[in-house]
Amino acid sequence: LFSTHESLLIDLKNANFTVIEHNEKTLYVPFPTLINFLKTIKYTGTKPQGPSSHWTPKQIVKLESTFKELYGSIFASYETFFIKAKKND
Repeated sequence: LFSTHESLLIDLKNANFTVIEHNEKTLYVPFPTLINFLKTIKYTGTKPQGPSSHWTPKQIVKLESTFKELYGSIFASYETFFIKAKKND
């Protein structure tokens, strides 16, 4: 599971750091097709939780079409945290 901005700040405080600055930014990356998206996350080493499933090309086309109808495009979002901290003596 992923850490939240707040949990990272708490962890730093508990590790005897003083937070000087902090910010967060969400980046959105568009993909032309579902296959492009799936290949990209495959190369990051990301694996879904739970049982694996295999999709047929027909299922992928249908899923891509449905997703684009609902959301307009295929994209990934990356939540990035920027934290500047100093270790307390």
